[in-house]
Amino acid sequence: MKAAVYVRISPTFKDKEETITGLAKSVESALEICRCKARGEGDEIVKEYIDQYVSGKSQEHMKSFTAMIQDAKRNHFQRIYCRRVDRFGRNLDEMIKTEIELHSVGVSLYFVEENIDTSSEIGRLVMNILSHVAEWKRREILENTQRGREELKRQIEAGTTDKRFGRTAKKINIRSVIEMKNKGMTWANISDYVNVSVPTIQHRLKDAGYKFDRGRVIKA
Repeated sequence: MKAAVYVRISPTFKDKEETITGLAKSVESALEICRCKARGEGDEIVKEYIDQYVSGKSQEHMKSFTAMIQDAKRNHFQRIYCRRVDRFGRNLDEMIKTEIELHSVGVSLYFVEENIDTSSEIGRLVMNILSHVAEWKRREILENTQRGREELKRQIEAGTTDKRFGRTAKKINIRSVIEMKNKGMTWANISDYVNVSVPTIQHRLKDAGYKFDRGRVIKA
């Protein structure tokens, strides 16, 4: 049977180490888990679809997922392997609607870690239940985040904390950045290397007492 693999990891993994392929380690791990299962079932993987650092709250943001569903409807494959139900999405209505659409064109889903196969009615029922759980988890995360923000706001107003809203600023090695730039690297390449935006890098350099002159970084 021809099959596809779908892998998605959330934006919360964006700061995790990437491999030489540019994929996060959890993506490569999920791909290999699905590949092994497909081989064990005797299926041929014809394509792999990856949404890296993408939220599952809405399929409109899951570009590779959308492309996969379109290919499924074109009969490019008859089964989709996915690591877990919550990697398939976290929007209950969309997940159930998609499964029904795939079922109608003869495409089944196999969630490897949960051993759920929607080619059977029992498998479809279990997926339906776990889809409810996935959406409930997403709502719980949002509620916990909101409670945390409200508590932090209360502490800030009471003067009992020095914390502030927003992400902690990423650290960069000023000396390394200067060395890379003065050896001819572009700002874009440096940005990719240190995983910090160009404006942020330049702002940090200016704060540290440097300026830019003819493509070099020098003391102001």
